Amino acid sequence: MDRHYNIYQINCFLHDAKVFYISVGSMIEPLRIHMYYDHKLMFGISDQSPLYPYLCHNPVVSLLAYREDHHYFSYHGTLVFDEEEYSILAKKRSPRLCRYFNETTHFQLKMFHLEKAEAYIYDAFHNSIKAEID
Repeated sequence: MDRHYNIYQINCFLHDAKVFYISVGSMIEPLRIHMYYDHKLMFGISDQSPLYPYLCHNPVVSLLAYREDHHYFSYHGTLVFDEEEYSILAKKRSPRLCRYFNETTHFQLKMFHLEKAEAYIYDAFHNSIKAEID
């Protein structure tokens, strides 16, 4: 399958799942921010998150999501933080993010994507579809 189509399909899955999780080591935290832009699937996390320091030191992560139709998603790769321009773009696309990430709260939105990544979507019978992302 085409790489860009795979990323688009994953973005649609995450949109339907509403909440998805990031795991690094034994720590797991929900994520709610994702953005498809410039053929990249990006995610956001607060610099105040307890998980943020771990991501800076151990960039090998897994993202997991579950949809109501009993399909679930597993995405593994190496986390790479993106430039500030993507955080600004995410806040423009979703202005409510500015309530949380602003100069008053001192919270910063850190956008990232995964490289050297593999994604799997599993159905209710545990049949999997592998999507190469790299």
